[in-house]
Amino acid sequence: MKNDFNSIDFLQKSFWLFSVALFSRTNVEEACLCLRDKYNLNINLLFFCCWLANQKYPPLSERDVLIIIEKVSPWHDKIIKELNKLCQLFPKKIQNEKIIALQKTLSENETFARKAEQSILLQLLNSFEKTAMPSDISKTQCALKNIFNVLDSQNIKLHQTDLEKVYRIVKQCFAREKQGDSGNSEPYFAELLF
Repeated sequence: MKNDFNSIDFLQKSFWLFSVALFSRTNVEEACLCLRDKYNLNINLLFFCCWLANQKYPPLSERDVLIIIEKVSPWHDKIIKELNKLCQLFPKKIQNEKIIALQKTLSENETFARKAEQSILLQLLNSFEKTAMPSDISKTQCALKNIFNVLDSQNIKLHQTDLEKVYRIVKQCFAREKQGDSGNSEPYFAELLF
């Protein structure tokens, strides 16, 4: 069966696997949760900035970022944040089976809501300004430019130690899990799709 690399299903799978793999990288989870908790930063949006760069999309324009924020914020604020708050209410050690089942269901629903948010982000691709990826910009530079455009649009000023967390996430984004004999310079995430 032939893959349609532009189909929404393929893009959703690509973006989700990319996000899961990145989140599992060394120190990325801790950095993401810190940025989320301290600055109210949408982690899916942070990953979208990196994924776009990885897919060789050009850097997001100010207009693109405003469209993203306008379309994603209602879902993120009313659904994802509320599900996250509910999940956080549960104690770490639970003995009651019904409460454990409820916690599992809420956690699954939060994951489903995050996937739905990624679908919203992907549906916006056609509304972005149509430009080519500049040849003088690396994927890392593009991801950072995207992230800083998002931060600027939300008037988020990161403390130096938190700025280092952003750099750590982006560095992990484009680091290879393990270097194979092929010398392939593509990120490890591309290998997860096939």
